[in-house]
Amino acid sequence: VGAGGIGSPVVWLLAKLGVRRIRVYDDDTVQQHNLPTTMFSPRDLGKLKVDALRRLVAPFGCEVVAVPHRFTEKTRLPRTDILVSAVDGGKGPRPSMAARRLLFRVAKREKIPLFIDGRIGGENLRVYSIRPNKKEDRALYQKTLVPDSRVAPLPCNAQQVCDVGGMTASLMVRAVR
Repeated sequence: VGAGGIGSPVVWLLAKLGVRRIRVYDDDTVQQHNLPTTMFSPRDLGKLKVDALRRLVAPFGCEVVAVPHRFTEKTRLPRTDILVSAVDGGKGPRPSMAARRLLFRVAKREKIPLFIDGRIGGENLRVYSIRPNKKEDRALYQKTLVPDSRVAPLPCNAQQVCDVGGMTASLMVRAVR
Protein backbone atom coordinates (compact mmCIF):
# COMPACT_ATOMS: atom_id res chain seq x y z
CA VAL A 1 0.00 0.00 0.00
CA GLY A 2 1.66 3.19 -1.24
CA ALA A 3 3.55 3.95 -4.46
CA GLY A 4 5.68 6.93 -3.48
CA GLY A 5 9.13 7.38 -1.98
CA ILE A 6 9.14 3.97 -0.29
CA GLY A 7 6.56 2.05 -2.31
CA SER A 8 7.94 2.77 -5.78
CA PRO A 9 11.46 1.46 -5.01
CA VAL A 10 9.95 -1.52 -3.11
CA VAL A 11 7.95 -2.52 -6.20
CA TRP A 12 10.94 -1.93 -8.50
CA LEU A 13 13.27 -4.01 -6.30
CA LEU A 14 10.73 -6.83 -5.91
CA ALA A 15 10.35 -6.93 -9.70
CA LYS A 16 14.15 -7.08 -10.10
CA LEU A 17 14.19 -9.87 -7.51
CA GLY A 18 11.80 -11.91 -9.65
CA VAL A 19 8.37 -11.30 -8.12
CA ARG A 20 5.94 -11.67 -10.99
CA ARG A 21 2.73 -10.15 -9.63
CA ILE A 22 2.30 -7.25 -7.19
CA ARG A 23 -0.93 -5.52 -6.21
CA VAL A 24 -0.36 -1.82 -5.49
CA TYR A 25 -2.88 0.53 -3.85
CA ASP A 26 -2.42 4.28 -4.28
CA ASP A 27 -4.84 6.97 -5.43
CA ASP A 28 -2.26 9.68 -6.08
CA THR A 29 -0.71 11.03 -9.29
CA VAL A 30 2.95 11.70 -10.02
CA GLN A 31 3.73 15.36 -9.36
CA GLN A 32 6.88 17.41 -9.87
CA HIS A 33 7.83 17.22 -6.18
CA ASN A 34 7.74 13.37 -6.39
CA LEU A 35 10.51 13.13 -8.99
CA PRO A 36 13.52 13.52 -6.65
CA THR A 37 12.23 10.96 -4.13
CA THR A 38 10.66 8.20 -6.25
CA MET A 39 11.42 5.91 -9.18
CA PHE A 40 9.32 8.08 -11.50
CA SER A 41 10.59 10.19 -14.40
CA PRO A 42 9.30 13.42 -15.96
CA ARG A 43 7.31 11.45 -18.54
CA ASP A 44 5.20 10.09 -15.64
CA LEU A 45 3.99 13.52 -14.52
CA GLY A 46 0.22 13.61 -14.16
CA LYS A 47 -0.16 9.83 -14.40
CA LEU A 48 -1.49 7.69 -11.61
CA LYS A 49 1.45 6.37 -9.60
CA VAL A 50 0.14 2.80 -9.87
CA ASP A 51 0.01 3.08 -13.68
CA ALA A 52 3.50 4.60 -13.84
CA LEU A 53 4.77 1.70 -11.70
CA ARG A 54 3.12 -0.79 -14.04
CA ARG A 55 5.09 0.67 -16.95
CA LEU A 56 8.29 0.85 -14.91
CA VAL A 57 8.43 -2.84 -13.96
CA ALA A 58 6.86 -4.42 -17.06
CA PRO A 59 10.30 -4.96 -18.70
CA PHE A 60 11.21 -7.25 -15.78
CA GLY A 61 8.21 -9.51 -16.41
CA CYS A 62 6.36 -8.21 -13.35
CA GLU A 63 2.66 -7.52 -13.54
CA VAL A 64 1.47 -4.67 -11.34
CA VAL A 65 -2.18 -5.00 -10.47
CA ALA A 66 -2.87 -1.29 -10.20
CA VAL A 67 -5.55 -0.28 -7.69
CA PRO A 68 -5.95 3.51 -8.00
CA HIS A 69 -7.98 3.84 -4.81
CA ARG A 70 -7.26 4.79 -1.23
CA PHE A 71 -6.92 1.73 1.00
CA THR A 72 -9.71 1.74 3.62
CA GLU A 73 -11.06 -0.47 6.38
CA LYS A 74 -13.53 -1.89 3.84
CA THR A 75 -10.82 -2.89 1.36
CA ARG A 76 -10.80 -6.64 0.90
CA LEU A 77 -7.52 -8.15 -0.12
CA PRO A 78 -7.10 -11.27 -2.19
CA ARG A 79 -5.28 -14.03 -0.33
CA THR A 80 -1.75 -12.81 0.22
CA ASP A 81 1.27 -13.77 2.28
CA ILE A 82 2.69 -10.27 2.72
CA LEU A 83 1.23 -6.82 3.28
CA VAL A 84 3.67 -3.93 2.81
CA SER A 85 2.94 -0.56 4.38
CA ALA A 86 4.65 2.15 2.35
CA VAL A 87 2.35 4.98 3.36
CA ASP A 88 3.48 8.57 3.66
CA GLY A 89 2.30 11.55 5.60
CA GLY A 90 -0.81 11.94 3.53
CA LYS A 91 -1.99 15.52 4.00
CA GLY A 92 0.70 17.49 5.76
CA PRO A 93 4.21 16.91 7.10
CA ARG A 94 3.41 14.23 9.70
CA PRO A 95 3.77 10.52 8.92
CA SER A 96 0.37 8.88 9.14
CA MET A 97 0.21 6.52 12.08
CA ALA A 98 -3.55 6.19 11.53
CA ALA A 99 -2.89 4.58 8.13
CA ARG A 100 -0.43 2.18 9.73
CA ARG A 101 -2.92 1.24 12.44
CA LEU A 102 -5.49 0.55 9.72
CA LEU A 103 -3.12 -1.64 7.70
CA PHE A 104 -2.06 -3.57 10.78
CA ARG A 105 -5.72 -4.22 11.70
CA VAL A 106 -6.30 -5.52 8.18
CA ALA A 107 -3.19 -7.75 8.38
CA LYS A 108 -4.51 -9.26 11.62
CA ARG A 109 -8.09 -9.59 10.35
CA GLU A 110 -6.99 -11.23 7.08
CA LYS A 111 -4.45 -13.45 8.90
CA ILE A 112 -1.61 -12.27 6.65
CA PRO A 113 1.57 -14.05 7.77
CA LEU A 114 3.95 -11.08 7.29
CA PHE A 115 3.38 -7.33 7.68
CA ILE A 116 6.23 -4.98 6.74
CA ASP A 117 6.13 -1.28 7.59
CA GLY A 118 8.74 1.21 6.39
CA ARG A 119 9.05 4.61 8.01
CA ILE A 120 11.15 7.63 7.10
CA GLY A 121 11.69 10.87 8.98
CA GLY A 122 14.39 13.01 7.39
CA GLU A 123 17.62 11.02 7.65
CA ASN A 124 16.08 8.40 9.96
CA LEU A 125 14.44 5.19 8.93
CA ARG A 126 12.82 2.18 10.53
CA VAL A 127 11.56 -1.08 9.09
CA TYR A 128 9.26 -3.33 11.06
CA SER A 129 8.78 -6.93 9.93
CA ILE A 130 5.90 -8.28 11.97
CA ARG A 131 4.16 -11.64 12.12
CA PRO A 132 0.63 -10.55 13.06
CA ASN A 133 -0.23 -14.05 14.30
CA LYS A 134 2.50 -13.85 16.97
CA LYS A 135 1.46 -12.19 20.22
CA GLU A 136 4.95 -10.84 20.97
CA ASP A 137 5.26 -9.28 17.48
CA ARG A 138 1.84 -7.64 17.80
CA ALA A 139 2.71 -6.21 21.22
CA LEU A 140 6.04 -4.82 19.97
CA TYR A 141 4.53 -3.20 16.88
CA GLN A 142 1.52 -1.74 18.67
CA LYS A 143 3.87 0.16 20.98
CA THR A 144 5.17 2.04 17.92
CA LEU A 145 1.71 3.21 16.84
CA VAL A 146 1.55 6.54 18.61
CA PRO A 147 -1.19 9.09 17.91
CA ASP A 148 -0.57 11.21 14.80
CA SER A 149 -0.36 14.28 17.05
CA ARG A 150 2.75 12.85 18.76
CA VAL A 151 4.68 12.46 15.51
CA ALA A 152 7.10 15.32 15.02
CA PRO A 153 6.36 17.35 11.89
CA LEU A 154 9.24 17.87 9.51
CA PRO A 155 9.84 20.78 7.15
CA CYS A 156 9.07 19.85 3.55
CA ASN A 157 12.74 19.50 2.56
CA ALA A 158 13.46 17.14 5.48
CA GLN A 159 10.57 14.73 5.05
CA GLN A 160 12.41 12.39 2.76
CA VAL A 161 15.41 12.11 0.50
CA CYS A 162 15.78 9.50 -2.24
CA ASP A 163 18.73 7.64 -0.73
CA VAL A 164 16.93 7.10 2.59
CA GLY A 165 13.80 5.93 0.74
CA GLY A 166 15.97 3.55 -1.28
CA MET A 167 17.65 2.17 1.84
CA THR A 168 14.28 1.70 3.51
CA ALA A 169 12.94 -0.10 0.44
CA SER A 170 16.04 -2.31 0.31
CA LEU A 171 15.55 -3.39 3.92
CA MET A 172 11.87 -4.07 3.29
CA VAL A 173 12.67 -6.22 0.24
CA ARG A 174 15.33 -8.04 2.26
CA ALA A 175 12.60 -8.90 4.78
CA VAL A 176 10.50 -10.31 1.94
CA ARG A 177 13.43 -12.31 0.60
